[in-house]
Order: sequence, then C-alpha cells, then structure tokens
Amino acid sequence: QSLDARILDDLSFAALLSLAEEGEWQTLAPQLTEYLYQYPEHVQAQLLEGRVIIHTQTSAAGLEYLYTLLHKLNAPQDIELVASYINEHAQPIIDALTDNQDWTALATFVEPLIQYESQAVTYIEPLALAYAMLNLPDAMENTLASLPNGHRLIQQTRRLWSEQFAITPDYARTQRQPTVPNNQARQVDITVALSQREGQWFSPFSVGSEHFELLLDTGASTTAISGDAFLRIPKRQRTFLGRILINTASGQAQARLYNVTNVAIGAWKIAQLDVLVLPVERLSGFDGLLGMNVLNRSQVVIDQISGALEVRLPELSRSQRND
Repeated sequence: QSLDARILDDLSFAALLSLAEEGEWQTLAPQLTEYLYQYPEHVQAQLLEGRVIIHTQTSAAGLEYLYTLLHKLNAPQDIELVASYINEHAQPIIDALTDNQDWTALATFVEPLIQYESQAVTYIEPLALAYAMLNLPDAMENTLASLPNGHRLIQQTRRLWSEQFAITPDYARTQRQPTVPNNQARQVDITVALSQREGQWFSPFSVGSEHFELLLDTGASTTAISGDAFLRIPKRQRTFLGRILINTASGQAQARLYNVTNVAIGAWKIAQLDVLVLPVERLSGFDGLLGMNVLNRSQVVIDQISGALEVRLPELSRSQRND
C-alpha cells in the first residue's frame, strides 16, 4: 500500500473516531461497516465496532462481540487493548448495579459475560450475589462451584443468602422498606416537601440548575428519567456507564445507565447518583421515577402523614453544613 493510500486510510479512520467522540453512533455504524469490509483485520476498527454495538444495542452484546474478537487476536498489544476496554466498560456497570441492588439487571448483564471467563472472580462474585439476593440458591451454588474449595466468597455468599431467606421466616423478615416514621424521636436534618396526585407521591429532583419532578417508586431499584428529561442534563454532569436490559410493566427493554453529578432533592445535596434513561421520550405529568437507590438509604424516611421525605445527614455532612 502506498504512503498516500495509508494516509487516506488513517484520515478515514480518524473521521470515524470523531463521530464516536461526538456520540453519533447511528451515523457511524454504516460507515464503520464499510471500513471493516475494506480492512477486516483492523483491530482498532473492530474495537470501535464493539463500542457501536454497546451504544446501539446493549453493553452485554458489545462485550460479547469484543470477547469473540479477543480470542482471535495474537499480538500482545492488541490483546491488552481489547481486554482493557472490556474490563473498563464492564466493571463500572457491575459496581453501579450492585450499589443500586438491582439484582435482576445485574444477573442479566453478567450471565452472558461469564461464559467467556468462567473462572473470573470479577464475574463470579456479582453473579452469585445477584442469584443469592434473588433467592435462587441452586443458581448461586452452580456459580460458586467455579471457585476453589475454601474460597472466601463461598461462605460469604451463602451467609448472605441464609440471612436474607433461610433463617428468618417470611412473615418476620425485616428487609428495610421506606415507611412512615415511628413515634420514637429521630433527628431530621432536611425535610423535602412532596406533592400528591391521585394517591401518588412526587418529589422535586434537580441536576445542576435543571429541575424535574419524579414519582416515588419503591418498585424501581434505580432512579430513572425520561428521554426528554435526560436531554436537559448538561453533558459535563453525566457519564455514560452502559446500556442494559431492564424489566418494565410491558416486558424487558433497553435503557442507558448514567452516573450523574450535582444532584439535589430539595435541600438534600447528593454528589453523584446512578440514573437510568427510560426508553420513552416523555412521561405523562412527571419526568421519571425516584427509585430505591435513593429511597432505601438508611437516612431516608417517607412521612406519608406530613407528605415529606425526612433526611438525616451523616455526622460529617452535618458538621460541614454547620461550619
């Protein structure tokens, strides 16, 4: 290949990378397909194809494509390039879904990936945990069976399942749910007024200077907003984590998962929060769902009598606020 041809090829690929940086994935997809038809062994272009699948289908589908690519590579630098991207994309999603206790979404995400790395503790641990918290002990044990005998995760995960489902009878289980506070005195640092319509509670929610109204939904693991609401969030205050499958009233759907900064619920400031972008442009009369990754925090109580969220700040936050 002549020098001029190589320069043109480099410029063509640079243009594809530019589309990726701009988030123009739908525009990029057919152009990249054409480029790969001409240069099927171009590893960076194949890596970019995995990213396109992540952004247009799901993260799991894109990572499966990259695992298939990884097993075809020979050059150490190419293997390192693709393996690093797989880990850097998968782990933040696993961490977010674990933190949000979104066990169904976590299991759905990890299940196809563990087929490619059946001995990887980075997949065994979250998948076994998800199965444990979904009360699927047989699936949990099958996953743990990939670990060496005596591995710390085996007893740790079994204990978590036992504490949640085996020891305490169903009627006495004390899994925490946000509820009306009892009569005991409790210190409340922030009170967030809720509004009520047709028997449902709505909370103020803001990201930077953008204000929204979210429906309180104890059935939603992760806070979620509509597509229109998402577009109002400044790009500098949102970080793309991945595209995952979620369960909705009408079945499974794809949703984008972001980490959002500079969040506030009334006067309650939250430095960062994981938020799903629902596969709908807009909702009727509100902007999204305030999920259990907010409502299930230990310092939050829903007072349905006064119509408020009561928040007790950690000691450090309280002292900083009083300085």
